[in-house]
Amino acid sequence: MLTIGVPGIATITATALFTAAGLPVELIVLFSPISSIVDMARTATNVVGAATATVLTAETEGLLDHEVYNGKVAEKSLESKEASAA
Repeated sequence: MLTIGVPGIATITATALFTAAGLPVELIVLFSPISSIVDMARTATNVVGAATATVLTAETEGLLDHEVYNGKVAEKSLESKEASAA
């Protein structure tokens, strides 16, 4: 089933899977609270993985601006704002 990236679809997929396997569909009620917690962890893992892949690709291709990545540009901007305010 093509359900990747669709939030909350685990319950529907589990219903179809349980029905096809001949398992009692009523068990899904027990798994639903656990599914939402696992879904949050899965989303966090996907976000971290996508961000890591993006940084590694940019570094490999020579497109990563290290000053921006390390926050030095933001620090300079903040320092110049503080200096102009004084």
